[in-house]
Amino acid sequence: MSDGVTELVSSSLRELIYRFLSLFGQGFSDRRFPVRLLLRHVFLQKLFRINSHVPRLVHWTSVIKAVDKIKRGTNNPGLSMGYFWMAATVLSFARMYG
Repeated sequence: MSDGVTELVSSSLRELIYRFLSLFGQGFSDRRFPVRLLLRHVFLQKLFRINSHVPRLVHWTSVIKAVDKIKRGTNNPGLSMGYFWMAATVLSFARMYG
């Protein structure tokens, strides 16, 4: 196969996987993340039920409480390891500028 055909097949397969992942929620099909990372989190969160109540990517070592009060902005801090997220009031992760 030529490089162009290989790239077309690869991008088509990637798009198909992203569409499949969207069945698990919008947070699981974010194209800013590699397919392997998204598949791993779907496997752990949806099949093994680790943090399965959270509608977006969360590291399996983190604990999330009051998920309905956590508003996701453009950042995704849930991928950090070992965090305990509990929102007594609304907790928002908006875009941060450095």
